[in-house]
Amino acid sequence: MKHQEQGPYREITILGVILGILQGVVMTAAFVYAGMRLGFGIGGSTIAAIMGFAILKGVFGKGTIPENNINQTIASGINTTGSGIIFTLPVLYLMGYLGQDLQSDLKTLGLITLAATAGSFIGVAVIIPLRKQMIEFERLRFPSGTAVSIILKSPGAGPKKAILTVLGTLVSAFVAWLVLKGFLPEDLPVGQWLGLPAYTQTAIYLSLMNLGAGIMAGGGGLGFAIGGVLAYWVLAPLAVGLGWAPIPEAMSMVDGEAWQQNFVYRQMLHPLGIGMLIGGAVMGAFLALPVLKSVFKALSQAAKTAASGVKSASSEELSIKAIYGATAFAFLFLFATCYLIEKDMPLWQCFFIALAGLIWMILAGMIVAQCTGTTDTSPLSGLSLIAVTLVLFMSSHHILITVLIGVTVCVATSQCADMMQDLKTGFMVGSIPVKQQVAQLAVAWIGPVIAVATVALLWGYGSQTPGFGPGTMVPAPQAQALESMIQGVVSGNAPTEKYVTGGFLGAVLSLLPTGGLGVLIGLAMYLPFSITLGYGIGCLISMGITKCKGVDWVENNVTPFAAGLIVGEALMGLGGALIKIWDIFSPETKSIIQMICLVLVVLIVLTALVIAVLKKVLDPLWIVFGVAFLASTTAALKVSMADGKVLHTPLLLYFVPTLIISALITQVFKRRKLSNKPEKADSENVQVGAYMGPDYYLMHIRACFETMEADLITIEEVQALCLRMANERFYYMQEYGIENFARFFEPFSFAERYTNRAWSALVDGYREECRANWKFAGEQFSEALLQYEQLSQK
Repeated sequence: MKHQEQGPYREITILGVILGILQGVVMTAAFVYAGMRLGFGIGGSTIAAIMGFAILKGVFGKGTIPENNINQTIASGINTTGSGIIFTLPVLYLMGYLGQDLQSDLKTLGLITLAATAGSFIGVAVIIPLRKQMIEFERLRFPSGTAVSIILKSPGAGPKKAILTVLGTLVSAFVAWLVLKGFLPEDLPVGQWLGLPAYTQTAIYLSLMNLGAGIMAGGGGLGFAIGGVLAYWVLAPLAVGLGWAPIPEAMSMVDGEAWQQNFVYRQMLHPLGIGMLIGGAVMGAFLALPVLKSVFKALSQAAKTAASGVKSASSEELSIKAIYGATAFAFLFLFATCYLIEKDMPLWQCFFIALAGLIWMILAGMIVAQCTGTTDTSPLSGLSLIAVTLVLFMSSHHILITVLIGVTVCVATSQCADMMQDLKTGFMVGSIPVKQQVAQLAVAWIGPVIAVATVALLWGYGSQTPGFGPGTMVPAPQAQALESMIQGVVSGNAPTEKYVTGGFLGAVLSLLPTGGLGVLIGLAMYLPFSITLGYGIGCLISMGITKCKGVDWVENNVTPFAAGLIVGEALMGLGGALIKIWDIFSPETKSIIQMICLVLVVLIVLTALVIAVLKKVLDPLWIVFGVAFLASTTAALKVSMADGKVLHTPLLLYFVPTLIISALITQVFKRRKLSNKPEKADSENVQVGAYMGPDYYLMHIRACFETMEADLITIEEVQALCLRMANERFYYMQEYGIENFARFFEPFSFAERYTNRAWSALVDGYREECRANWKFAGEQFSEALLQYEQLSQK
């Protein structure tokens, strides 16, 4: 490992920001098209992290883990807005409000872009105060964020973890490929094999990404699986048995069972689940008021603390004034667009619609963050449908303003989920939160512009046939669903009573000791049972292995493999989308694209080698990597151009093995150079009992700082102790109360993040930065122990 020590630790850099913006723009345009064609969105964090590692480290040879985290934060922050746009905006084209003439549509498209931008700013701003609560205190898993952090940390994680991650990626990608090609079904019909009624929807979603998310959640996600069991194995049979879902007499038995299954899900469980999501989120926010109050108080002091030069947890968060300012500014934009798009509507009515939209964005953002933090699944469409229903009633069925608010809510909630995933990644690699928050706020306007422009381009103004919708190559299925829902609400068929009932149940369940139970069970009712059941199996697997092998073994062996399961399917999903899009092009166009790709690959690899040689940072192993990449890609493209078809087998046979081998050799080489000790110390003996108490862990951690230097093994020893202490947090909350718990757990979490930062700095070659972070982390751990001792004396 080459010692860098070239000034301050690289985090927010021009190179990282530009790379993040470029990746975000490209992914937004591509994923909007893919989402409108396939009916689902694609996350970009994993791809951005991999590309950032390849370019920042491989090409320029000077990227750091936090710098790549900023790159990935920016790229995914731009890309994530596309998920909100594809669900809502196309409905205006399908319903005839847009699409006749581009010049006359520009005003409406411009206003929707401004509203979406406002939603993007609101989504980032309103979720920031919940970072401490969800990531540090509740320790929500955020499976995708955790998986990305494992990718970012791969240079120093050691060959064992790298092998497990790569293995999980390959297994997941292979299974996803089998499903994509039709060799395996999307759902395993377990209920059919067991002879269960169709309305129980007993099946297992054949998604290793879903299974991996359950494994990473462990026992904390079991409430989600229990909610699915309650919904489909208790409530559904009860509803059918009581005659609430009778089969119409005119239908045959087969058609009747299908109708009954759809009725139970769409008319009963689905709206009930949405109501529970809302009620659970409201009650959860109410119960968390003591902590949130202290968080807002700390954020209000952030500017003063930062100005004084004293480093503290609050000084590394965006100040509350900045959050209020961004939210207020975005709200004014939203209010203005509401008025301009419906000028015949009274000003006061536009104001209250915009205010209702803002309140709903905050609440929906909390729901989405809670759901993605626990299950990695986002009920984005359901929350948007609630917003559309509400605005339809408030606006007396004005479609334009309804869809405008729907766009804003969709974009805001998707930004909430993405911001929290990125902040989770940042916590695990030691990034400074305020830098991530500022970076995502700074580029929040780019995604809506690109996404709206892409939708308009896809429509194909001036052509005789529409560019998307029923009967086209781009069916936009989510927009079709929204169109049907709007028509249903206009005709008076909204299930309002089920929303209210579900809200009451969600609020009551959230009062139970298990945190977030109302939201989890509501999400389980909202989603198909096949997803919930597969996720629950993952939770049980994790719990079983933890019981047999212990927490450390799971964290070091199971978590990297589960992260690979998430990454592999995500990459294959992107590949499958690109393959389907590829089939549209003519053979001549395909040949041109292939030649361009070949030339770009050659130029990138040659540029990387030349830069590395000139800067004297080239390791011989990078030559192996570059040559293998160049040779495999060239061979694959050459074979594919021979007969005008894309043959993916050569790509796998040439590229994947050489990539894995060279990457693993690089990991082994780096690990040997990083380690100052011959073998890792045995940390299992620290875990003596099921519950040790904060003083036990904090004293052991302080001993590490007093007797050992900041080498990789010692830092990982402290990280393991932090993990064990964090796993006991619910005992601390019950024993000391939430406010007292926060007194010692806040400096503990602050110190843990700086321990992670010391690890990243050491891996990146910044030893002085590592020592400074290590020293500061030790001071904060001592502060946490002092706070705990004072609390114990009382």
